[in-house]
Amino acid sequence: MATSLAGAAILALMLLAPTAGAQATPSTVGAKPAPAAAEEPIIEPRFEPRIEPGKHCVTSLDYGQSVCVENEDDLATAVKEETGLTLVESTASRKTSTSSTSTTARAASAAPAVLISRIFDDVNYGGGSFAMAYSGANCSSYTYGMPNLGEYGWNGRVSAFKSYNGCKTALFSGTGYTGSTYGYQTNASSLGSFNDDARSWRVS
Repeated sequence: MATSLAGAAILALMLLAPTAGAQATPSTVGAKPAPAAAEEPIIEPRFEPRIEPGKHCVTSLDYGQSVCVENEDDLATAVKEETGLTLVESTASRKTSTSSTSTTARAASAAPAVLISRIFDDVNYGGGSFAMAYSGANCSSYTYGMPNLGEYGWNGRVSAFKSYNGCKTALFSGTGYTGSTYGYQTNASSLGSFNDDARSWRVS
């Protein structure tokens, strides 16, 4: 009886043992398929900008801070005073300020709010305006945008635009960058038949 039990145990071990030369393969049960190549994301506002009709406003896409002023010439000063950020119109002429002892101001000098595009209420860059800025603006590598101008009170208002720092601007008649398009161009003092037709705004 003992011999029979021992033989049965040996037989069971032989059946469970892998065949000589066989290689184990990893299980694919529940494995996730390789992700498909993702489209390059569009950098959009992290927070809803504060926009005031008829004024000149700028929003920092990455810092989520917005400033509006009555006079366009006061915008850079107001941005510095209200947010600590340094508004830079041209990176070619950027100067780093060391006069402030504020930690926030020093950080802003290291990574300023660089203008990339501005839209205007009226032709020839007149009326109120709304500008996009980003600390590390690089339109050769990234795309920036606002998919629904109605959220910021700018549906059906744009009559002109300017682009900065090597960027080009495009306007779309539909939200989410859909519909007919005007652009991509560096500047446009008027939009012709596209006047007051923009619903979304993209820069690259």
